Amino acid sequence: MEAGKLLLLLFTTFGIISAQTFYGQSVTFNKPRRNSDGTFEVIFYQRQNGRESCQDQFDFECDVGVCSSFQKSSVVQTDQDDTGQDRWCQSESFTTANTTADINTFSMKSSGCCWLTNLDGKTNWTAEAQMTLGMRSDSNTFNTCPVTTTVSYLRVPQNCFTEIKLLAYDPDEDVIRCRFANESTSEFTLVEDTCTLRGVGLVSVGVHAFDIVLEDFPKENISLQHANGTTQMLDSSSRTSQLCKVTMQFSLEILPSIPSCEPGRVLPIFLAQIPPDGSVLSSTVGQLFQLSAKAQAYRVSIQDFQVSGPANLMKTFTDEPLGKATVLLEKTATPQDLFRIASLCLTVETSESQSDLRCFVTEVNKPPPPAPQGLSIVTVIV
Repeated sequence: MEAGKLLLLLFTTFGIISAQTFYGQSVTFNKPRRNSDGTFEVIFYQRQNGRESCQDQFDFECDVGVCSSFQKSSVVQTDQDDTGQDRWCQSESFTTANTTADINTFSMKSSGCCWLTNLDGKTNWTAEAQMTLGMRSDSNTFNTCPVTTTVSYLRVPQNCFTEIKLLAYDPDEDVIRCRFANESTSEFTLVEDTCTLRGVGLVSVGVHAFDIVLEDFPKENISLQHANGTTQMLDSSSRTSQLCKVTMQFSLEILPSIPSCEPGRVLPIFLAQIPPDGSVLSSTVGQLFQLSAKAQAYRVSIQDFQVSGPANLMKTFTDEPLGKATVLLEKTATPQDLFRIASLCLTVETSESQSDLRCFVTEVNKPPPPAPQGLSIVTVIV
């Protein structure tokens, strides 16, 4: 092949992906399911953050010898900047993997380029996930990994930044520990048991890129019974007894200082209608899930709500008088969503700043059985 044509082919093949600006990613697992032959079906959901268009996701790959099949769904763009500035977007896909026989741990990895320009000098990134496939002695079921995510584009004025509490939820009520994947930065600390990112002094204006690892540990000593007949003992006091490990990447832009950090003026604030941060919100298959949030910033205009949620979540934005705005999120769960535990995060957006990060967990259950004929079901709200 001629040199010029080869260069054009390489640019065409790699240029599209390399040109994508990487803002971060997160992965959430369903509980693994054991097949009749002792292998496992593992389903995970991947969210990737970027700018302008997020349709081209990077792919995960199983570690050597782990998977016999690996089938990824189409990529759905779940959120984008609706102000016309193309500042953020997010997409989601799900992958169904089947393991090979005699595998006790499912593990996979993804890597790529390029982070958006940041003060840390990061360009390439690597994401990893690992989960045990043993039956837990304390619950007689398989482990469920920690649930986490952020919105695509976090930003805080320099004089208003103190901390960001990241979502870290464990469906099994295990102990979650968070840490930096690589060396820590002198401008930030990460509180291990609450997964809270804190600034050290006045942090530098610009973009900071983070790689965070979340691991879950049993609260008491347990054993894991594997499909190949082996038993693994886990000591709850050991730092090597993690049941699952997931990596989350996200970026944080520290903006120039603003005149006032009083919530509700230039900094938008959520009003009381929204559930408390970290709430678990339940729905059933076939039921319309709705979440409404109202916010205010009476010195500036609220432009949008940034949302990180599952695919096919509908967002309706309504501008209101007196610096207020409302967002309505709606989704009807399908049979494919049954037993899925997903993250849902949102922020309020203005041209100058962003509200605090609010995150929830959504779970989809079976619908209740129909009431016997002649009886009625009364729901009491307390």
